[in-house]
Formats: sequence, structure tokens, C-alpha cells
Amino acid sequence: MESQATPITHNGESIEVDSAKLLEADTEIVDASTPAPLAQRSTADYYREQWQWIGRQIRMYLERLPEYIGRFFQENKRPAIVIGFIIAAFIALKLLLSILDALNDIPLVGPTLEIVGAGYLVWFVNRYLLKASTRQELSEKWRSLKQETLGTY
Repeated sequence: MESQATPITHNGESIEVDSAKLLEADTEIVDASTPAPLAQRSTADYYREQWQWIGRQIRMYLERLPEYIGRFFQENKRPAIVIGFIIAAFIALKLLLSILDALNDIPLVGPTLEIVGAGYLVWFVNRYLLKASTRQELSEKWRSLKQETLGTY
């Protein structure tokens, strides 16, 4: 390999560097147990140390992540539960609407379900809403269902 001096300018000073010696210094193996002086350290060692430091920081953060999440949920238990319920309700609604849309695309299923719904509506009105005594019965059923589901306050 032929030695060539390469001029480098740094802070206004011109320095001549032998590129062959620079390549040799880059590939030289350094004992990791003893830190080399700053001038003798290669760039590869510097970047390796930087990546090791970054890796240690990431590993420490990931080791503490369950603790951070646990503390967050302990401090924000009620809002997290409410947000979870809202998200679950939104997902359930989207799923229900997509299932109904898929059923509606099947020939004769959509109109059949509409006829069934209209028939149930006619039966419900006839059974519970036309007479005062049956409206009272519906009101009692509603109160007992509410009592059973929500309890007393």
C-alpha cells in the first residue's frame, strides 16, 4: 500500500495526515479493559461505546416499563377504566354495524329482517301500549328489570 499525505483543514490550521497510517489505526485492536487515551481511540471504538450506552439506556427503560405502567394505572384507575369502556363500546358498535351491513348485502335477508322487526313492533304496541292496564304491567316489568340490574340507590 502506498503512503499518501492528505491535507486536512481544522479550525483554520492545515494538517497533513498519512492515509495509510490512518487506516492502520482504524483497524488496530484495542484492549477493552483499559481505556485508551482520546488521541489513540479509533472511531469504531467511539461509535461502539455510543451504541452500547444507547443500548444500556433502552434496556434500563424497558426493565422499568412494567413499573411505570403499573404506577400510571394505579394513579389513573377510574379514567382508564372509563376510557377502556368507551373504546370497547365503540368497537362493539362498529362490529355490530359491519355485521348488519354484511347481512344486508345477502339477498332477501335485509327485507326479511325488516318485516320481522315491523311485525314485532306491531305485536309490542298491541300487547303493551294500547290499554292502560298493560302499560302499568310494562312499567312494573321495567322497574323490576332496572332494580335487578342496577340495584337500589
